[in-house]
Amino acid sequence: MQFEQRPDDGLGGGNTEQTENIEDRLSFEWGPELGKMSWADAKEKIAELNKTLKEDEKPWRLPSKEEWEEILKPFTEAKEKGVLEEELQKILEEIRKTNNLQSCNYWSSSTYFDDSDDAWIVYMNYGNFYNDNKDHDDNLVRCVH
Repeated sequence: MQFEQRPDDGLGGGNTEQTENIEDRLSFEWGPELGKMSWADAKEKIAELNKTLKEDEKPWRLPSKEEWEEILKPFTEAKEKGVLEEELQKILEEIRKTNNLQSCNYWSSSTYFDDSDDAWIVYMNYGNFYNDNKDHDDNLVRCVH
């Protein structure tokens, strides 16, 4: 956590407001981007990566939809407040830059509701979530652990 010193409120001293870094909110660390592939191929590729880990290392996995939502939280909150599109795109660009993400679709580990053939994807160009068939091979894979 970081603390931000705010101007004196007239009550004898400055206010200290707690602000969060995105790294403080995330429960994982980014790993490699593995390219575009189907959901099943992504799971296989990640399983192969996990075979190379040392005993004390956490296993690689796809991020969940909830974790993607947390990454996009500053964008989503600004959108809900009615921030103009130009400013929203700046926020989204900062999120992509900070997390080394492209303006593309990324797989999540989360199955789409009751449709086991689909999974949630995040479209980092606009910060939206969609479902896609797990057989499609045009979504990027980014590992976390």
